[in-house]
Amino acid sequence: MMDQWPPIQAMVHTGSYHMLIAYCGDMRLRLFGDHRRTFRFLGTVPCHFSTSCLFYDPEAELLLSGTLGAVVTWFILPNGMGIEMAQIVPMADHELVQGFSLNGPQGSLLALCEDTVRVFIHRGQGQLEGALQSQIYNNWSRKINKSVNTKREICR
Repeated sequence: MMDQWPPIQAMVHTGSYHMLIAYCGDMRLRLFGDHRRTFRFLGTVPCHFSTSCLFYDPEAELLLSGTLGAVVTWFILPNGMGIEMAQIVPMADHELVQGFSLNGPQGSLLALCEDTVRVFIHRGQGQLEGALQSQIYNNWSRKINKSVNTKREICR
């Protein structure tokens, strides 16, 4: 059965739910039990969009998926028997979400996009709210240019 599946493009472990969730490029999430559940195949869930990354937030007990122009939150069903979409949070610039981090200010979630970091705040029940964004490229290029100009002045 696994010979027929496309290669895994993103995968995440859901901690205490003892599940592995994989995306294989075919608009479906595949759910497996982890080693405590003998790696048993639990089923598939349609996700209706291409997924670029997966992330599990253990504090909120949510699965997050990134896609082009949106962050999607998923509830993990009791006993880890499946998942259910909670919210699609669109982003104005339609950037590709490339990863997530929980190292944001005051426990916020960071979505790492192409040239932007977006900050999200948990609002409970699987809901996220966008707080702010920071242009990575522009900030870095300003700092690099400022540093180069300072070094030029020193060398004169």
